[in-house]
Amino acid sequence: MSDITRLEVAPSRFDPCYNYTTLDEYWRDIHQDPFQYSQYNDSLVEWSGWYRLYLNGQSAQMSEWCVSRVGCGGNLGLYLNGSHPRLEDGVVTREVFGSYMNSYQCGGYRSASIQVKACPGDYYVYKLVKPDLSIYKPSYCAVAFQNISSDPCYSYESMDRPWRANNESGEYIWDESFSWHGWYRLFYYGMDIRMPETCVSAYKCNAHLSLSLSGPHPHIEDGVVIREVQTGNYGNGNCIYKSKPIRVKACPGNYYVYELVNPQFWLSGYCTDVSTISQSVSTVSPNIITGSSITSYIDPCINYSILDNYWRNTINYWYQGDYIAEHDDTLVSWNGWYRLYLKGLSAQMPEWCASYMACGGFSALWLGGSHPQLEDGVVTRDIYGSYYDQGSYYRSDPIQVKACPGEYYVYKLTRPALSIPAPTYCAVLFKTPSVDPCNNYTTLDERRRSTSNTVYYGMCDYNVKWNGWYRLLLSGQNAQMPESCVNKTMCGTEEPFWLNSSHPLPEDGVVTRQVCVSSWKGCCGYTSHPIQVKACPGNYYVYEFVRPMFCGVYCASEYLL
Repeated sequence: MSDITRLEVAPSRFDPCYNYTTLDEYWRDIHQDPFQYSQYNDSLVEWSGWYRLYLNGQSAQMSEWCVSRVGCGGNLGLYLNGSHPRLEDGVVTREVFGSYMNSYQCGGYRSASIQVKACPGDYYVYKLVKPDLSIYKPSYCAVAFQNISSDPCYSYESMDRPWRANNESGEYIWDESFSWHGWYRLFYYGMDIRMPETCVSAYKCNAHLSLSLSGPHPHIEDGVVIREVQTGNYGNGNCIYKSKPIRVKACPGNYYVYELVNPQFWLSGYCTDVSTISQSVSTVSPNIITGSSITSYIDPCINYSILDNYWRNTINYWYQGDYIAEHDDTLVSWNGWYRLYLKGLSAQMPEWCASYMACGGFSALWLGGSHPQLEDGVVTRDIYGSYYDQGSYYRSDPIQVKACPGEYYVYKLTRPALSIPAPTYCAVLFKTPSVDPCNNYTTLDERRRSTSNTVYYGMCDYNVKWNGWYRLLLSGQNAQMPESCVNKTMCGTEEPFWLNSSHPLPEDGVVTRQVCVSSWKGCCGYTSHPIQVKACPGNYYVYEFVRPMFCGVYCASEYLL
């Protein structure tokens, strides 16, 4: 307990508000990952006197709210059974309950009571004691809330996501994958809506676990209040689980704002209650696009905004690390024509299915058709959005596209359909080879990649550092990627990769081909990132392999077709 230090800050030696020990240990936070820190045990601490809680240097307090499956650094998180006292209450006694980390039951344990006092300066002190020895690895929980620099009634983000309504179901969207940052006002297709105040059963609100408030909304005179967040289990409609508490405020104009946080339950989502819908005008958050506009000409090839967001790349995919769906193009104020870049290099929208949870959002938007030619002028193209393995699961509003001199495109982007969860327009960059890849490639001769290989080696091209172009060989002989289905567990892996269309002819130059993944869902159960291919003199092909989305292998056919 190296973080415990004795602090004497006032002349009174008897008032615990000025004679306490500072306790600043980050793992006590109820917002910490419960399975990352579980080695601490407060029954081993020699507690003596009064303590003031901090979290990372910020004043904190003991939690008054049970949070299911939270250990606060141990295996059982201890919290107050009751509210904190007021200044005029003096020293009070509060019961201490515990919630076991591997159980969803709140208040399943009871520890020794402690004394608490409210102090001038808006903080509390606690006379902590050794917890009940019958409890396994207990730890006192702490919680800190950010200081509010401005009134959240006038400083919030509008969130118009109608798929959160408690009459919606069928899809599984989880809020632990979103990036939450501050206060939100909820809308339903432009109309004001609130969180439910009663239990919502599982599989509603397009989530597995449906999050609602476990108590009523506050009144305006209450100011900012803290509310427990509850969720029902899978077996019945009872809300026995508790998520992290949130802050709520009632605002003039008969609406509420919520400080939403990342919940700890997998596949859980905040709900809205359709019975609370009222007419209101939604205000869209400020435009997050960075770029410049040129307004000298009418031609959109000259008069466009630059859109250069690295996270729009189709290769930014949730499987490749800790993914956060922190972007949502329904929140952007789109206006006019845009040209796409990726890290300063010219890019374009993909013409193929972009993978679910790629491109910085939850649903990746792609162009439903090929790009136009220069002579085509302005054309209209459908926009599709992906969901799991279905590339065209969603359909958004069509957009206009134009091909421009200089080999680039401009797009008249519009606000995507609000019925799509956190959609983002995707971008893809294909580098024009500086030298002919037919004369600048790496030879890849691995017999295990053969489509005739039935031995499972557990190969995984996701772990390979791909760099540039490759020519396939098998035992020194020319090989190529297969153009038809490869059975699951072939090519030395669980999920083989193959091309879903034919190879190019030499006169075609460099072309783009989609990569199919054979899986338990079928021959092309999934698609990975597309690759570039070129036919070369001498009757062979070269491939620009990239890091795939799945743990599979680029296959090689035994012979050239």
